Amino acid sequence: MSEAEQSSTAGLPPSDLKDLVGQIADRVWNRGDPSAVDEHFRPDFVGHLPGVADLRGPAVYRRVALERRRALPDLRYRTLHCIGEGDRVMLRAELLGTHLGPLAGIPATGMRVRTTEMTIFRFVDGRVAELWQQGDDLGVLDQLGLVPPAGLGPIGQIGHAVGVSARLTALTRRAARERKAP
Repeated sequence: MSEAEQSSTAGLPPSDLKDLVGQIADRVWNRGDPSAVDEHFRPDFVGHLPGVADLRGPAVYRRVALERRRALPDLRYRTLHCIGEGDRVMLRAELLGTHLGPLAGIPATGMRVRTTEMTIFRFVDGRVAELWQQGDDLGVLDQLGLVPPAGLGPIGQIGHAVGVSARLTALTRRAARERKAP
């Protein structure tokens, strides 16, 4: 490890950083404990996720984690690979859960989803300073029935879009009724 890498991680070897990433992932995703973000993320933390502006500060990442847990309250997060080098740790994980709450504006469907994602963590002084996260969002949409099956012609695609719109409308109305019910 170079002198710069050692000082940037406060002397923590990559094996300790890998253990820390595993603990953070378990607490945030499996236990639904967002306080791990406050404990282990730097105040100047920046998160890079596809399709959204950079997340600045632990509070913003904590909000994203809480939204995902509300959408998939039975979420199970399983580490598949964890590799550490210098001040970075790469985690590849499998996520399983039931879509029981709004997910990126999609009302609850009650459907089970399984996906994988990769996250790279960069540490400074033993805390997460930055992360890059990439998941299979299209695969999740497909599992929720929102992606037209392969091979549909133009009429089939229109039919699929109408069916999906009707289903999402019905789900949205049901969710609104459930929120109003005592």
